[in-house]
Amino acid sequence: MLKVSIIIPTFNRENYLHQTIASALSQDYPNVEVIVSDNASTDNTEESVKRYHLDSRFKYFRNEKNLGMVGNQRRGLFEYSSGDWALVLDSDDYLCDNSYIRKAVKLIEENKNVVLVHANFRTKYEETATFKDSDKQLERIVPGRWMFLNYKYAVLGKVNYDKLTVLFNRRIAMALDIFKEDIISSDREAFLKIALEGDVGFVSDVVAVYRIHGSNLSKSADMDVFFKNIKATLIPYEFAKEKGIFDGKQLEKWKRRMIREAVEVVVTAYLTNKLGRLGLLKPFMLRLLKEYPFAVMAMLKVFRLRVLGRILLRVIYR
Repeated sequence: MLKVSIIIPTFNRENYLHQTIASALSQDYPNVEVIVSDNASTDNTEESVKRYHLDSRFKYFRNEKNLGMVGNQRRGLFEYSSGDWALVLDSDDYLCDNSYIRKAVKLIEENKNVVLVHANFRTKYEETATFKDSDKQLERIVPGRWMFLNYKYAVLGKVNYDKLTVLFNRRIAMALDIFKEDIISSDREAFLKIALEGDVGFVSDVVAVYRIHGSNLSKSADMDVFFKNIKATLIPYEFAKEKGIFDGKQLEKWKRRMIREAVEVVVTAYLTNKLGRLGLLKPFMLRLLKEYPFAVMAMLKVFRLRVLGRILLRVIYR
């Protein structure tokens, strides 16, 4: 029977962590280990999780120093877990389908070439207490190469991965040395690379809940982190290029689309949080125009923000 590691990296998320742990321990698949990798939290995390030690499936590890988000995920995967397959569940998210792991493992056992499984999920907006379910409509099994070429961000399409639902082959992930780059989208880069090693499975059910709240890392990151994240889009491109499995034009088209979409997501997030501070908006847009001019124009075209575009240009060049 395959062993599954549910890895929960955490830092000062005591208030959310209990629901995350409980949802993992509630899975009806029998061969599961639930691992909390505490990134040197300064709140009451260590004391508050003691209640779970009575469950033999639960393991708690505390890093002596903060390794950063990606470093903590990497340690949880490479050092603390022992499963054949793994799922990384952020400590402010949780599973809402107690049978998800069982369904995913069944799919894996029936399709030996599957290297990754994902599913639909629910977004919970904490401020308004509202929910929205994803509606990805994919085949139960698709070639990983197809998934790679057709990958899009969630805001632009339905062919995408969502970290909180992704169950992946741990041996392959470690061989690919994933979670190495300190970037926000480390999970996306990892899953795109893993997909090229086989087939991708899909469970159509809504199986997990992603919280949107004021302290999400993707909302609070600074300008340099955002641009580093855009540049990191090229990591899976270089990996695919080295493998030589796509023709040059096909892969170049993929690269430009991915950069364009990465810029789109970053700009949307940045403007949403920083729009009122024009002192920051001006250098951000200048840098964006300098490094990714084609992506900026594509963003304006897609969102039909010609008026906003003129306003931004006036702000920049006034």
